[in-house]
Amino acid sequence: MSLTVPELPILPIGNGRFSVKELLDELWNQLRPPRTFSWQTLVLLSLFSWALSILVETLILKDLLSRFGWLFLTVGVGWALSGNKLNILGLEIQTGPWITGALACVVLFAGWVGDLGRVAWVSWPIFSAISAAVPHFFPRFTFSIPDPKVRQDLILRAVLAGTMSCWIQFHFVVQDWLRDYPTLLSDDFRRSAFVVRLDEEQHDPSRSVPRAELLMNLVEGYIRGSLEGIPWSDTERWLIALDQQIPELQRQVFAWANPSATRGLPEDALWRFSAVVPPGEPEYTLRLRMLWTGPTSTNFPYVYEKACLISQVTPPLGAGEVVAGAPLTRVECNPFRRISLAQPP
Repeated sequence: MSLTVPELPILPIGNGRFSVKELLDELWNQLRPPRTFSWQTLVLLSLFSWALSILVETLILKDLLSRFGWLFLTVGVGWALSGNKLNILGLEIQTGPWITGALACVVLFAGWVGDLGRVAWVSWPIFSAISAAVPHFFPRFTFSIPDPKVRQDLILRAVLAGTMSCWIQFHFVVQDWLRDYPTLLSDDFRRSAFVVRLDEEQHDPSRSVPRAELLMNLVEGYIRGSLEGIPWSDTERWLIALDQQIPELQRQVFAWANPSATRGLPEDALWRFSAVVPPGEPEYTLRLRMLWTGPTSTNFPYVYEKACLISQVTPPLGAGEVVAGAPLTRVECNPFRRISLAQPP
């Protein structure tokens, strides 16, 4: 009995027609190791490790084989691209160390518990500099000290990599500041040497409402909810005990501002709320103030103020449970404004 092997299909590629067998042969010719120890061998070992990781069922063994696959691929790609250079504006840049450093970060930090994405970004230039230095210290798999000119080049690479890592880390630090202290977004960054507001360049300042304005609007909402439409006598008693109302006002405002956070934002501790009814003004003019004691571009605190006119109105006849003729409370508030203090109060 004889077996007949079916022919592989013909695929049109470009202007010619190639069979799948020809494509596989061409791929094998590219990856076939010219000698036992070569970058092609390492790439094939990486493919073999990944194939084994798919077949096994044990999670620990699967992860171990997958990481070995990434390790073989990292060394193989670095070896294959060791002589490649990219010319940018007359400056020759070796692409191999950067790709090898990126793959090394994937091997070390992928799959670990926690937010290690930023650690990988910060470590990338460092690993790239190390991958560029290793061939000079182990040219034939034996340790040797490179020439002074090569050492100088490696030192410059290390300094450049360290500088890039510092700037990448600084980017994440600034993002953390803006996340924990969103009021900083409402400050003026035009004199900053390293922070640029992209929304101002895009002429879209309404992308986010300043948190100070959000908090002040919530303060106004609390005042309206507490005083609007209640009997005037209750309003006067509320204003007499104004200092005792501030802690509850501040607690409620932060609860509204951070509905999904259990502990609020770190910047909440930098706000100081106050309210005063100055004498000699018409009706009751309630001046609500929020003092920002956090960092500013002027080195002095900011005060955000909103004035609310609290007046009494007489309800019409038949206004429900309200006693006819008993005055009620009406609240009208002006837009808030920011005051920069010349010196801390």
